[in-house]
Parts: sequence; structure tokens; C-alpha cells
Amino acid sequence: SFNTLYDEPTAQTTAVSFANVTLNGMDINFTSGNGSNRIVLVKSGSAVSADPVDGTSYTAGTVFGNGSQIGSGNYVVYNGTGNTVTITGLSTATAYHVAVYEFNGSGSLVNYYTVSPATGNQTTASNNYRSIATGNWSSASTWEVYNGTSWVAASSAPSSTDGTITVQSPNVVTVSASVSADQVTINSGGQITVAASQTLTIADGTGTDITVAGYLKSTGTVTLSSGATASITGTYEHNVNGGAIPAATWNTGSTCLVSGVTSTMPTGFSQTFDTLTYNCPSQSASLNMGMFNTTINGNFNYLNGGAGSQETGLSNSNAGTGVNTITING
Repeated sequence: SFNTLYDEPTAQTTAVSFANVTLNGMDINFTSGNGSNRIVLVKSGSAVSADPVDGTSYTAGTVFGNGSQIGSGNYVVYNGTGNTVTITGLSTATAYHVAVYEFNGSGSLVNYYTVSPATGNQTTASNNYRSIATGNWSSASTWEVYNGTSWVAASSAPSSTDGTITVQSPNVVTVSASVSADQVTINSGGQITVAASQTLTIADGTGTDITVAGYLKSTGTVTLSSGATASITGTYEHNVNGGAIPAATWNTGSTCLVSGVTSTMPTGFSQTFDTLTYNCPSQSASLNMGMFNTTINGNFNYLNGGAGSQETGLSNSNAGTGVNTITING
């Protein structure tokens, strides 16, 4: 008698992507083909260079290097029916290459589909940063860095190519020169101030790209790149004439404070806030917020719109098309 392999899948895995990239780990996500299972191979520094062999079972290890090795340096990190895996044991600032294959069967009857596996690559974070003093973002002395073993003095300032960036209490970090960053966290009691004419660009990295539990004050520009996300439980202050309030998830307890309007109303009022406070004593013209289907789950505090006879409107016909409902639940 003899045994035959299971039927080979005919649709390969696609769309490898990465999330939650840290110094030593990452999530690998992929879209399944039509096999009953899939196997994920990872190699450090260069593309995966060997395929799984029909009739051979492999052991997966989510700690890189602990799973079966196929060829030279190609390690199995996943072998199952799902479409995501979290791996650890990686080196900092290192590119890891991934190949994902569909297969059917098990044991000596397993049949791998090795034509055009889904591939991708991702570099781990180089360093995690945290503030240790009040100072300019661009000054290395404001920061210390976690090098994978311990926290040490930073030799340069952080950017979006680094890992997590945390502003600790009671530090106030000033963006005095424009910078791009992601995985930024402002702890309660900490603050980032964006100086006039400067821009803090929040890049689309892994997870939530900026989390504000403390205070984020913009006298310049805070902008979110396409796909970037912001979560606020503390306070964002828009101390700018005009500009745009960043789109964010305004959690319970958060405040959006608009304080810098003189002659131009900022955009960005058409979202869901918790507490919204308007306090612009230097406002010198009648202006409109342009709210469209805005929800304020907490209080709307209108404190000051200037000393003259000008008016501040909530919405007008230019705000949007269709039904416009402004909800204030406080």
C-alpha cells in the first residue's frame, strides 16, 4: 500500500503586514488563501531562501530561532490555521524578512503550495526614548534611550524611525524645530509644546501613534499623516489663529481647548469631543466653527470670544451637506 499527499492549495496567502513593532518583537498579519493551514518563515537580514518540503512537518516557535530551521537561517515562527502571529526574540534595528505559504494536511502527507508565497519585511525599532528633563525636543540632553538592556543617556533626539517616545512628568518638551514622530506618549503631568511656525508630524507607525494623558499644546502645527491615529485622555490646546484641530479619539476626561483665535477660525470641529472649551479673548472678528454632526459628550464651555460686538457661530450652510445635528450631552 502507499499513501498520497493531500491536495495542494491553489490560492496563496497574500497581504503580509506588520504591527506593534518594538525593539525585539512585532506582529505579522496576513490574508489566508484556500489552504487549511499556513506556515510562516522568518529570516534575519535577507529574503527567505528556502521553501518547506512536502511530506515534512515543522515545529513553530514564536521566539525567533526556536522553531524548525529550513535551509540556512529560515525559521518557522507559525504553523496553524490563523492569520496573525506575534514574534519575539528579535534584534534591535534589524530587518526581518517573511514568507507565508498555504498548505493542506499534516505529518508525512502534508502538501505545501510554494509558488509565489506572500512576502514582506520589517525593521525592528532602533531605540525607545523617554524624557528626563524639560528642554527642546532636538536636544539629546532632554532624553535617555533604552538600548535593549538599560536606560542610558541619549546621543541624539528621537524621530519616527525610533521606537516608543515617552514624555514623563513633570517634563515639558518643546518642539523648537519641526520633527516627525510616532508611538508618542505624553504621560499625565508631562507636556509637549509645539513652538510657533514649527510642525510636529505624527507618522503612521504601529498601534496608536500619539497618546495624550498629559498636555499637548500647539502654538504651531500638529498634523497627522495619512493613517496616523491619536488618542487623548488629557488636554490638547490649540493656541493658534486658524490651523486645524487634529482628528482624534477624545476619551472620557479629555479636553480640547481652543485659545488662540484672533481672525481665523480653525477647522476640525466636526468630530466627537468629550469637553470642548473655547477661550479666545483676542478674537477680533465674527467667526463660525463650521460644526457638522459634532458630538460633545461632556461640556461645551464658551468662555470668551473677544471684547467687541463680534459673534461666534457654531455652524452654517457651508459646514456640510445633508442633516446636521450638533449634540451636547454635558
